[in-house]
Amino acid sequence: MPFMAGYLKAIIDERGGNVRAEQIPESVVIIIVQEAYRRAAEKESDKRARLGMFYRELEMAADNIIKAFQGKPQSDSRIRDILVFNRLI
Repeated sequence: MPFMAGYLKAIIDERGGNVRAEQIPESVVIIIVQEAYRRAAEKESDKRARLGMFYRELEMAADNIIKAFQGKPQSDSRIRDILVFNRLI
């Protein structure tokens, strides 16, 4: 998971504009990576995440993190709730 946490941070830094990955503690990044894995696994019949779907879920999570930090209402509620619970937004 640490590699995927780095991947998530890289996407945020690349797409985030004024949102930087350093704003998010490592523990929260890991929680979001685990959520992305859960969502990727949920889409498979054997409940095992495939790498391509996992990457897509990480990219969607990064986009939703950025939207949440920007205050956009269309951000994913689960991601937003994680950020609110950890007092990041």
